[in-house]
Amino acid sequence: MQCGSGVFTAQEIADARTADPPLVVHLTRVAGLLTLLGGVIMLIAGNAGIGVAIILLSALYFALAEIIRYLAVIARGSGSRED
Repeated sequence: MQCGSGVFTAQEIADARTADPPLVVHLTRVAGLLTLLGGVIMLIAGNAGIGVAIILLSALYFALAEIIRYLAVIARGSGSRED
């Protein structure tokens, strides 16, 4: 990463993608899957309004997991070089 510019090299991006994401990312994805399952069950059970709301909530969980993952990549990359 160039100092102060916020630009990552292709090698740094590839290294960050191969690293395991933090545990909170896995837990957030599991919460998203369970919420999605609950939303589908609510849709099948006949309460469509609540089912759609729960499915949208699961989409927020998945988005939050991706945001946390990208923040972890940035945090890993920012501390790897010295000035």
